Amino acid sequence: AAWLSGLLEGEGYFQITKPRPNNPIQVLIRLSMTDKDVVEKAANLLNVPINCKAKTSEKKTIYSISLSRRDDVEKVLLQILPHMGSRRSQKIEECLEVIKERRKLLSETLKEKKVKAANIRWKKQLTL
Repeated sequence: AAWLSGLLEGEGYFQITKPRPNNPIQVLIRLSMTDKDVVEKAANLLNVPINCKAKTSEKKTIYSISLSRRDDVEKVLLQILPHMGSRRSQKIEECLEVIKERRKLLSETLKEKKVKAANIRWKKQLTL
């Protein structure tokens, strides 16, 4: 966790996407740099694929990774938080709050769907 924390402190970023009609708010951990071996090590730790961008920086290929699965993002954020500086810690806390709120919203939506389904079944039984 310490090595990854240092890498993300300096080279990574933590993104909260803006919600769109069919695309809910999302928290991402991203890393982009030209050092392929470093990105490969981070990708292996996070179990994510490496993206190779066509853009170049000083004629070097830019390698990037992105972690987006909510449970994985939350797990990594919680592991690296104790190692981060104040500015990054603040952003991570913000990301964790978004994940918490998103989970709460999904839970409430699931409960509403279950209640609606139960009401439909109940009404069908009454009409039989």
